[in-house]
Amino acid sequence: IGNAQVADNALVIDRGQVFGNARVADNALVADNALVFGNALVTGNAQVTGNARVTGNAYVSRRDHVLTISSASSEGSHATLFRTADGGHRLIAGCWDGTTADLRALADQDEWPSDCDEQTRERFRPVLVAVADMCDAHMRAYEWGGLS
Repeated sequence: IGNAQVADNALVIDRGQVFGNARVADNALVADNALVFGNALVTGNAQVTGNARVTGNAYVSRRDHVLTISSASSEGSHATLFRTADGGHRLIAGCWDGTTADLRALADQDEWPSDCDEQTRERFRPVLVAVADMCDAHMRAYEWGGLS
């Protein structure tokens, strides 16, 4: 769809989707319900699977450039952390996206994009902080750099 490209030995299977200006190349795999769109590049031996969403200026070239955490938002959505072309990262959780520092700031706020009630926010604040902690630990473990 759009200007999307799937090249070389790359595979898109099992309801995986690539659209927009996204490109999947080399031996990369997009599978299950995963989405790759925007200007994203998935290459090398990278695998984007499950309910992961990789978008924007993402640059995923290894399996460890993507982390997906299930049931990670007040909406029950998955959170997907991925590497960007500039060596940083982007985190998407439900209808929200930003950095791990942005997610911690959101957890402290009283208004969330999902317009959930106060009780739901109180229940999910620790979940959002834990997601940010897990993402930061993942980036440190794989030496991503740019943690904020």
